[in-house]
Amino acid sequence: MRILVFCSVLLLIFYETNAVKKKIIKEINICKRNDPELTKCYCTNFNHMIPRLKDGIPEMNAIPIDPIIVQHIIMKLPETKSVRLDAELHDVSVGGLSKGKALECLTYMTDNGIQLYFDLFFPEITLKSNYKAKGKFLLLGIDGDGDFHGEFTGMSVRTVWNSTRFMKNNKEHLKFTADITDLQLKTMKINFNNLFQNATDLNNNINESINSNIDLLYDEIKPVVLETIRGISLKIINDFYDLFSFDVLFPKE
Repeated sequence: MRILVFCSVLLLIFYETNAVKKKIIKEINICKRNDPELTKCYCTNFNHMIPRLKDGIPEMNAIPIDPIIVQHIIMKLPETKSVRLDAELHDVSVGGLSKGKALECLTYMTDNGIQLYFDLFFPEITLKSNYKAKGKFLLLGIDGDGDFHGEFTGMSVRTVWNSTRFMKNNKEHLKFTADITDLQLKTMKINFNNLFQNATDLNNNINESINSNIDLLYDEIKPVVLETIRGISLKIINDFYDLFSFDVLFPKE
């Protein structure tokens, strides 16, 4: 009797899981491996799914991406004549990813699965977090904590994705690595609240000084932004490809 119940539960899980998968597959166009319009098919799917990921898609194991929380970011600002600041950001809320779009993309089938090239554009990305910071402003030492806010507009990101194949439940799946080869920003502004307690004018002056050296700041913050976007996107895409086999997403015929 127990064996019968166990088998019934397994069958129920199997049918429910396949029903969920069929529901998801209906929402995207299946791109066949030998389709001469493979790139167009994949890019259409990509741009269709980005806004849907705003609130997450539980049946795809996709967490909400707008906002999405990054636990920890270290930000070391370049030392200038007036300012030096090393900051740790905690519980960083990243907003604006669901407004992104692939302006250009290329898709190639390879021996290891698939290779993807994306030129992505995000109108605005915001960072909100708590911070702890140490440094100096003129002759004054900084040892503060408070709220951090960053705004990055006109963000263009160029990425390359390469897959490797692995077996799961006797079916071939893909796992991706990603390289972000370029990042450009139209504008960038950051603000550390409460670096000096109860000294509004002094706080305004130090934030103004930081942002007046925005070109130097960009070179330091760029790797931080790149790694944050890379980590978020890798989790989303690998969770999806772990759920669906290579043959389901890219059938041969």
